[in-house]
Amino acid sequence: MKKILSALKIFSVLLIFSAAIFPTNCQAGFKNISVMDKMVGEWYDENGNVALTIGSDYTINGCKIVDFKLVGLTHFVAGIEHHIKILEKDGYRDLILEYVSSDIPRQLSEENYHEMIIIDSKNIYYRSKNRRHVESVGGIYLGMKKDEVVKLYGEPLSVERYEYSLTYTYKYKDFEILFGVDRVFSIKLYDYGNMKFDKSGLSAKNSKEDYQNFYKPKANSNVTLISPLSSAFYIGHGEVVILMKSSEKNLGWVSLSLDGY
Repeated sequence: MKKILSALKIFSVLLIFSAAIFPTNCQAGFKNISVMDKMVGEWYDENGNVALTIGSDYTINGCKIVDFKLVGLTHFVAGIEHHIKILEKDGYRDLILEYVSSDIPRQLSEENYHEMIIIDSKNIYYRSKNRRHVESVGGIYLGMKKDEVVKLYGEPLSVERYEYSLTYTYKYKDFEILFGVDRVFSIKLYDYGNMKFDKSGLSAKNSKEDYQNFYKPKANSNVTLISPLSSAFYIGHGEVVILMKSSEKNLGWVSLSLDGY
């Protein structure tokens, strides 16, 4: 499954991951990194516990940042990867972090349920204390764990792994799921299948007007559309629906994805 790029809405940054790892008695100077202003505050693990605190003085769990640099594109979302260096009491520590967010929720003053920090390509921390979602497909929602999907549908018919082993696609009979760090990042339904969105009841067989009328999006998504036949609908709280119609039978699809993914 191709990723939907959104250079305007995705930011990637590098942070430190937990108070247990980063004691509060760190000593260091820091550089003025304004991009971190977006991440100031408390971040929660999947159990709703505060696991990460970003200070307005550019500190991470009390440790000041001493180096921050651009590395390149990330492999999860189409953002930028940075490396951060902090100085702990016993020496320096380097980590890679990615910040996943969207500008749209900020414009609409609504909470982004899926705003997150990914640490070392394996740990996720959320802005929201309680995990929520807007739409789902057959009980599957964005951010759902892979093991929970397997409990519902069993093992997939096939698995496609990409350049990075933590990003892969599960293919079932008439839909597929793109995972990142073992969480659902995107769900794609084909027009030859019978899967539908749980809330709207719409499928890949429905028209652009059907989606427009049901979701009544407050803003246009800035995702890069892959074809003039495709349409994007921002349905709220960091989720976007992409509809791809085709002139050939059984080639159309619709996807539910993280906004900007």
